[in-house]
Amino acid sequence: MEAQPAPAAPGVLARLSSQLSWYWTLPPPGRAVFWATFSGWALDAYNQMTLGFVLPAVTTAFALSTTQAGLLGTVGGVTSAIGGALAGALADTIGRVRVLLLSIGLALISFAYGSLTSFSALYADWLRISPRSLFLSAMAVSMLFARLLLGRSLDRIGHRRVLLRCLVVPPVGLALLAFANGPIMFAIAAMIFGVGFGLMHPAFTAYVMNHVSFARRGAAYGAMIAAFDTGIGTGSSMMGWLVHHVGYRPAFGLTAALAALSLPSFLLAEGRLGFRDLAEPRPARSEEAQQ
Repeated sequence: MEAQPAPAAPGVLARLSSQLSWYWTLPPPGRAVFWATFSGWALDAYNQMTLGFVLPAVTTAFALSTTQAGLLGTVGGVTSAIGGALAGALADTIGRVRVLLLSIGLALISFAYGSLTSFSALYADWLRISPRSLFLSAMAVSMLFARLLLGRSLDRIGHRRVLLRCLVVPPVGLALLAFANGPIMFAIAAMIFGVGFGLMHPAFTAYVMNHVSFARRGAAYGAMIAAFDTGIGTGSSMMGWLVHHVGYRPAFGLTAALAALSLPSFLLAEGRLGFRDLAEPRPARSEEAQQ
């Protein structure tokens, strides 16, 4: 008997289809909620990402210093943080402090994200890299494909395990960015940061939701958004001050060092809050894998 050829590996389209199969199991009301939430997040992301493209023109037109330019990003981040905290308070009234402590690590990396959305285009101009949108475009593409191709793996591998690895990846991208001297290294740094950042947010959200009661999820999510947007807002203003005093490369290097503190910060908060004892068990291996 002739040996049967091994089945071909699933293509990209087939893998994307399997990643999105959960959508077709939603009832019509669930799909309506999904698209309403999707649209809200898309508009918020559009607003945040366009800042990086508009800021160089605004800085030139009004002769702003880098510190003043950073303050423009801070206004949006701080008001968003206030909105997230108030929304959580309206949803329910307890549980925010614990999640805020756990979210410090998320805020440290969102500090870097705020720095990038505000100053990556100006940094590209300083490096004479064209187009100036290269970093944000490469980051957005890598975030999209990371979530589409690996999103469902969060449940299979475990939210905490994915989160711990994702907290390590963005500092690597930031460190490469600090030493970038051309478009290739610039784009690679963006993709590395985008993959880690793109998976970190859903992994952290799922992790927190698994550790709070259903009645406290509104406050927990509001606290997460407050920490996230506070990091973005402070990142924009502090990055402007750092660039003005030490330059782009040292500023992004310091941002990478700050982001590297996210993992020990998370582990420390997790241990003090007692969440470590509730960490998910290692996924069971299938019978085929054990044989």
